[in-house]
Amino acid sequence: MKKIISLLMLMALTFKSYGQIHFKGADEYGRLYNITFDPTTENKLYALTIGNHLMTSNDKGQSWEVLYTFPNSIVMLKNLKYRADHSLSFIVDGTEDVDGVYIYDLISESIQQQFIAPTPSNSYRDWISSYSIYEADPNIALVHQSFMDQSFNAFAKVYYTSDGGGTWQEVYYNINYDGIHPNNVAIAPNQANKLYIARGVGPNSPKGGLFISDDSGTNWSEKMADITFNPITFHPIDPNIMYMGTAIDDESQSEALYKSIDAGETWVEINIDWTTATLDCINYILFNPTNLNNILVLEENEISISQDAGNTWTNYVYPENDPETYTYGFYGSFNPFDSNEVFITADYYPMFSEDGGESLNIVPLPFHRNTTVGLAPQTDAHLYYSVQDGIVHRDFNTNQTSSYYITPIDVFSISNPTRYFVDPITFGRIYSFSDTFMGAFLEVSNDHGASRELIYQTFFDDVKAISPIPSTPDVIWVSMRDAGLFSFDFSDINQVVETPIQTPENGMISEIFFNPSQTNEVWIAINNKIYKSNDEGAVWEVIDNGLTLGSNDAVLDIVQNPNDTEQYIAACSNGIYKTADAGESWEKIYTGSNIQKVAYSPITPGHLVASIYSSDITEAQIIYSTNNGEEWHSVPLENIVHSLSFSMDYFFYEDSVSVYLATNDLGVINVIVDLSVMDTPEISPDSNITVYPNPTADIVYLKTNNATIQSIELFDSLGRRIMEFPVGDRISLTTTAPGAYFLKLATSQGIYIKRIIKE
Repeated sequence: MKKIISLLMLMALTFKSYGQIHFKGADEYGRLYNITFDPTTENKLYALTIGNHLMTSNDKGQSWEVLYTFPNSIVMLKNLKYRADHSLSFIVDGTEDVDGVYIYDLISESIQQQFIAPTPSNSYRDWISSYSIYEADPNIALVHQSFMDQSFNAFAKVYYTSDGGGTWQEVYYNINYDGIHPNNVAIAPNQANKLYIARGVGPNSPKGGLFISDDSGTNWSEKMADITFNPITFHPIDPNIMYMGTAIDDESQSEALYKSIDAGETWVEINIDWTTATLDCINYILFNPTNLNNILVLEENEISISQDAGNTWTNYVYPENDPETYTYGFYGSFNPFDSNEVFITADYYPMFSEDGGESLNIVPLPFHRNTTVGLAPQTDAHLYYSVQDGIVHRDFNTNQTSSYYITPIDVFSISNPTRYFVDPITFGRIYSFSDTFMGAFLEVSNDHGASRELIYQTFFDDVKAISPIPSTPDVIWVSMRDAGLFSFDFSDINQVVETPIQTPENGMISEIFFNPSQTNEVWIAINNKIYKSNDEGAVWEVIDNGLTLGSNDAVLDIVQNPNDTEQYIAACSNGIYKTADAGESWEKIYTGSNIQKVAYSPITPGHLVASIYSSDITEAQIIYSTNNGEEWHSVPLENIVHSLSFSMDYFFYEDSVSVYLATNDLGVINVIVDLSVMDTPEISPDSNITVYPNPTADIVYLKTNNATIQSIELFDSLGRRIMEFPVGDRISLTTTAPGAYFLKLATSQGIYIKRIIKE
């Protein structure tokens, strides 16, 4: 079936993120791809995350913000290119209906063009591998499509369009050319009908050379036969001068860089003494725009540099497969305002050079893949999140970051990633569960993750829920996917007492809740029911009256109202339920899918927040209520930039909640959700901080008692970070529009959120 997507629909779904998400992840493990200098604005950069976000920086990478978000969170943006018409092109890869090439216009801040290639009739899954868009006319494009059939046989086609993708001409199909797959495609910068295909190998190991067409792909001639190529680079001024580099191949092909001065008709090999490594491939060739005699070639484990238009070269060789130095650079961008500066995207980390690529340093970034985020109990000064199978602890009081059990970035493991659970009662306590070929281990740490001690060992299982008993916090109940429900007493860690708990029916327990006001009362969610016991599990009674859960539904979280011990909220796979009589009867107060977490404000009665996690049918979302669940509101998806998230945690203030999200590509992000009545200004009663006047026309004064202000940030009413102020005793709101804002003050006495009104 042909894939058709409406550009009008896409533009309606996408957005420019005017507010700034607050990135809370540390900088040690972050990644961005295709970091690209803007040739017209000094210090301005563009880059792609490992997910669905296009980023920008106005200070040469010191800070970043989201420029554009593709609204489908499960896709990945690839192969970013700057175009002379001040636009950016990139590949969208992830789902069949949106896979293609897109052009984002930097002036209108919107998608202005898209190229969705036809779906081959035998395609089970297809994607775009490379592309070229004609500089003088964005309607002309050459697109290299790879696809698999249902037997996972690989194929490739190349399409050409001259009308913006309205019609397509198939110009290459690998099965018609000895099965040889393309590696890269290009349109000549000065001739729209002159096309190039750098070819690789076929299923029976025949090798391709360079294909050239002078008639928009109707006819092809082959140059440099039996040599596989990948990068194709044209001289920025004279397109007759071209460079190509050899691709990954078997041992019969020598690694080489080639140059042509007649648009590819003839080629000469450049004399470079390459070292021998595993892949021996050339990945990218780039010219320095301020000095066209300066050329960089990025290879698997070396960078070759010419300062004399390619006549002589100097090689800089790095240890093979060393992420901390340089490994497999595949993109580069020179600073058009400083000829010595260049960003290089390597396989593991982006790198920056101040000497034209002769030496490199890793670029610190907070954008990494996280699966778990959590706050220490009763504070937002201690944040935990998982990265590279380990745990990171950020202490915002001291601004210290500590990392434990981090797996090196170049280590590939087929084991399930370690799962982490922050103890809701004991400060600094974290549980971890690792399922490996050596066994599965449930461990506890009492020092923020620095050390672990074994509680339980099994084989090939998983932890579904962990809950400590409030009266005896060294005793926890743990639900195992296969083994069932257990109690573990680790008050003596050298002699852990393990006790199986008899459950009222067979099935997987998805939630465990202990009533903090009733010592022996415990609730469990099993299958699609809730059971309660008043004697720590000796006798169970079902309390599911009013729960309209299907056979495949589950209860995922249970919380008690701190202001009414008879009232509970249950977050479920099909909505949110509330009971006012300790579970005797339930009513559904919200209909939705995959609500995984819910919390009452311990400060302001009636304030509730809940989280929908990413799944096959749901996008990550924050919902909230200010009237005890009678009405619910959704935080707009653009406020969390359509992030892919499977974990969230909250910290409540009087009229707001600070939500932390573990994301697939932006690290840990933070958004403040306004829970106040918008027309009622806040006059803070805090003795440590006084904010006045409030409302204000411009200047806001900050008065502190026994507290030192460490940072000042302003958020809008939707929780988007607007700006950061220099530390002082006053701020100016001259540049902000009238409305309600949140002032976040980090002080030596803690963090304070003040709601202020700009008149």
